[in-house]
Amino acid sequence: MIVSMKLFKKEKIKMPKYTLHSNLNQIIQERNITIRQLSKDTGISFETIRRLVNGSAVNLSRHTLAQVCVVLDITLDDLFDIIQLEEQPN
Repeated sequence: MIVSMKLFKKEKIKMPKYTLHSNLNQIIQERNITIRQLSKDTGISFETIRRLVNGSAVNLSRHTLAQVCVVLDITLDDLFDIIQLEEQPN
């Protein structure tokens, strides 16, 4: 079912906001893999992997995400959870 965004604007219905939560920290801990080792295995910079592990990464490329998933033999579903953000009172 397709819902027009105009409908939400007209009726002033607030769309819930969501974010992605990275499970990479848990995954590498369970597998006894360090950030440095994952960086070497994927060819992705240590800093990018560190940000992904800490949940502070933004604007990750599809290539980066694919490399992490292939090397760890996981899916994007395994790597991320979708979390609904709590609404802030006005």
